Amino acid sequence: PLFVADVRQMVQSCDNRAPTGVRNALLLICMALGGAAARHVSALDLSRRKETDDSIVFFTDLPRLREFTIGECGDPVLSVKTWFARWLAIVGDVSGPLFPGPSKGGAFGTEPMPHSTMNLIVNRIAKKAGVWRPVVNANTLSRGFGIQGGERDGAAAALRGAAEARTTRRTR
Repeated sequence: PLFVADVRQMVQSCDNRAPTGVRNALLLICMALGGAAARHVSALDLSRRKETDDSIVFFTDLPRLREFTIGECGDPVLSVKTWFARWLAIVGDVSGPLFPGPSKGGAFGTEPMPHSTMNLIVNRIAKKAGVWRPVVNANTLSRGFGIQGGERDGAAAALRGAAEARTTRRTR
C-alpha cells in the first residue's frame, strides 16, 4: 500500500527553492490528488485550464479524459494552489505543456516530459524521501490515490481522513 504520509514525505523532500524541486512536487501532487497516470499528466497544457477557489481544471484532447481536476485536500504541504503558483512563477503563464521536458543546457523545453522520465523522477524522490518500494512508480502512485469505482475525488477523501490508500489493479 501507499500511505498518505509517504506522499507527504515525498513532497516535503522536494526543494521548494529549485525549479526542478517545485516541478517534482507539483508532479507528485497532480498524480496523487488527480489520480492520473503519467500519460494523462503529460497531456496537460498550461493554456487550457480554469482555476476555481478549491481546484484547477485542465481540459485535454484525450478521448477518455476531457477534463482533469486537481482539487485541494486541506493539507498545507499538499496544496495544489501553492505549488502551482510557484511553478507559474518559474515557467511563466504561457501556452505549452504543464510539465515540459528538458532541453539542452538544463532549461525546460517546449515538448511534454516523457512518461519514462516521470517514472524516474517519482522513483528518485521516493528513494530520497526514504519511502521507496519496488511498486512505487507513476502508475501505482496514481492508482494508489486515484479513481476507484468511478469516484473522482477518492484522493482528496483519502488525504482528508484515511490513514492509507491501497493500490488497486485496473482491469478492462
